[in-house]
Amino acid sequence: MGTISNIIKMSKDNPFSDIKMMKWVTRLLSFQIDGRLSNGYSFSPYLIHITPTNLCNLRCKMCGQWGETGNYYNKESRLLRETINIEEFERLIDDVSKFSPTIFLTGGEPFYYKDIIRLIKYIKQKNLICWVITNGTLLENYADEIVRLGVDVLYVSIDGPEHAHNEIRGTHNGYQKISSGIKKVINAKEKLNKQRPLLCQVFTITEHSFPYLENIAETTENLGFEMLLIKHPYFNNTKTGKDYEALMKRVFQCHAPSWQGWVNDETRIDTYVLQKSISRLLLKKHKFQLAFFPTIKVSDIPQYYSNTQDIFYNGGKSRKKVKRCIAPWTQTMIYPNGDIVFCNDNPDYILGNIRTERFPEIWNNNKSRKFRKFIRENVLPICSRCCGLYYHPFYRSGSSLRTLAK
Repeated sequence: MGTISNIIKMSKDNPFSDIKMMKWVTRLLSFQIDGRLSNGYSFSPYLIHITPTNLCNLRCKMCGQWGETGNYYNKESRLLRETINIEEFERLIDDVSKFSPTIFLTGGEPFYYKDIIRLIKYIKQKNLICWVITNGTLLENYADEIVRLGVDVLYVSIDGPEHAHNEIRGTHNGYQKISSGIKKVINAKEKLNKQRPLLCQVFTITEHSFPYLENIAETTENLGFEMLLIKHPYFNNTKTGKDYEALMKRVFQCHAPSWQGWVNDETRIDTYVLQKSISRLLLKKHKFQLAFFPTIKVSDIPQYYSNTQDIFYNGGKSRKKVKRCIAPWTQTMIYPNGDIVFCNDNPDYILGNIRTERFPEIWNNNKSRKFRKFIRENVLPICSRCCGLYYHPFYRSGSSLRTLAK
């Protein structure tokens, strides 16, 4: 019962949780059943990521999709531009609305999708929670509609002060566009007397951005964000990636090259500097809400950033290590061409396609159940820093900022 009490406490107190308390508790209780089923069946997911487009207007240095070594960098243009039509996305929303999941719109850059407003409107008409993550450069064009339609959380990626952000993102005026867009959203909230969306700045720690972490709070306050989410990066080394590719071929007869976009064989982040910066942030009082993801203790940061680590990580003590992933029971990702996968950043194992099948059929089809049965007893080599693993509150729901400072 300790885990359930942690979920209830988190739903009341943790600013990162935007899902109603009973929804978390209900899903937790159902996982206690379906997570133990040996046949691989699962109740419906509570979180569905939708990528309406792979396209993006930026070329960020560290991006595993469009960065210098990203998966999309040299991919055929025709494939990257492929997307299902809006009616097919709406049919998907019809199917999933029956079990009320949260819909997380991501990319690429979601506001590059020509029917993004129609998609958001349809999601909200079905009374579903809608989160959107964006690079922020197109916010000016959509600010009023974002507020009017009732987007619940707007995540905007910012890597530091103006000069640093623009250099990292490969643009000369990206920061300025974000600033203008956020002001328009704030003005629209005041004009329409709306509390939503919650404005959340996302700062991802990379070798380019970590020197600016200590003073990032100034940027957060100056731009008017209500929350700052500091995100530790996802990466693996070459050995881990090759081991994963071999396993996927052997067990699932699946070609699995996606790890190459997230490989980092030489960590250039000074973990001592990083620890000091995070410690100072934790000691200060802020006008905004502060959250970290994953919730790593400051003392465990060197272990997390070690590029030799190929095992599941969830704290320095062995009893704290996560021994299994529950993502295949609780969430999924839909890609622009209609493919459905369990692993957001590694879309190698395709469960089905919503163009030709309905979501409920795919969720518990033979491929889905085969993967769950494998993950129930095993781990994949690339999973140690996967956000799909750490997102779920069932393992780390009792974490607090005070705990992280240790």
